[in-house]
Amino acid sequence: MSSPMKKTALCLALGLLAGCATHDSAIAPTTKEPVAVYHSLPTLNYQPLRIYDEAIQQTIGLTEQSATLKTINSNSAVIGWQLPGYGAYRLKISSQIKRGKFGREASAFMPEVQLLDKHYQVVKTVPVTALDYQKPGLLGQEYFYHSFVVDNRDPLLTPVEYIVVYMSDDGRNHKLQVVDMEKEYAKARGFMPPATKDVLATASDHGVITLEAMSLTEAYSAGSAPGPAYTPPVPTGREAEAAVGFETIALSKEYRETVFQLLADGKVQEALALRESAGQMHADLQEAFSALYRRESAGNAIESTASDSQEIYKRLSHAYQQQLIMHLQQGETRAALRVIDQSRMLLSHIDALF
Repeated sequence: MSSPMKKTALCLALGLLAGCATHDSAIAPTTKEPVAVYHSLPTLNYQPLRIYDEAIQQTIGLTEQSATLKTINSNSAVIGWQLPGYGAYRLKISSQIKRGKFGREASAFMPEVQLLDKHYQVVKTVPVTALDYQKPGLLGQEYFYHSFVVDNRDPLLTPVEYIVVYMSDDGRNHKLQVVDMEKEYAKARGFMPPATKDVLATASDHGVITLEAMSLTEAYSAGSAPGPAYTPPVPTGREAEAAVGFETIALSKEYRETVFQLLADGKVQEALALRESAGQMHADLQEAFSALYRRESAGNAIESTASDSQEIYKRLSHAYQQQLIMHLQQGETRAALRVIDQSRMLLSHIDALF
């Protein structure tokens, strides 16, 4: 082949390669968008947590495709969980730490936790400043974590329905000191530690979140125990509507405030009488539960040491009694036990006033 023809063939080959390269570069890379974007807490997708007899653990990776919460105060990956309706739970939310540059750099998703009621109102915030640090073990991963207890048995406290984990603006600016690997190595070998700066972990939009949850109360399964031997009658018509409408939580708060006011007015004996009545009511509810569960009947009213002048006690005692009877009639043994727990919690609140 002559030299001009070789040059022509070479130009054509280069042109084809250039054309291929131009064609490939014209294809824009696929962008990774969040699978879902939420603009308010009520719109989040909350995953139900089934915490019963055994502890549970979930690990969730947070990436650019994770669900995102975008509000005035936040633009962050987000996780939402829903707690069971009743009980006490210990929860631990941890965030793994990622190292770089031979351990001299560290980063992690800095989680803030919000506990919400059934109306998505904030009951409590666990801030990023409350994060604890778990040092790396021989085989264990180092991480930051929040550990707390949610107790939904107390009738005078707003129950927590939802848990939200995200990173706030404070979290993005938060830094935490972590182990300096070089200094730890030198210390273990008996060498002089190097004169290096402390290693501070900074915030990262991505990370790995692990939830560990366990129940602090004994779970009840409908199939694990026989039904009550005696099924109490359930009011019908207007009586049923009135029974369902009893607000033991509101009455418990009113009862506690009554005791508080009596003490403030110096009427200690009257306050002590109400405290004694509350204690007797708790004992009577336990006895009534046992009787209704085993025998034919426990009577129509719970006895008490309350005097005729204690109107608030009469209303509260009647409300608790009706709730106990209705739950047992419907076969809801766990709910009936919850009524007894609530009366015990009220007694604890009253004792704290003295």
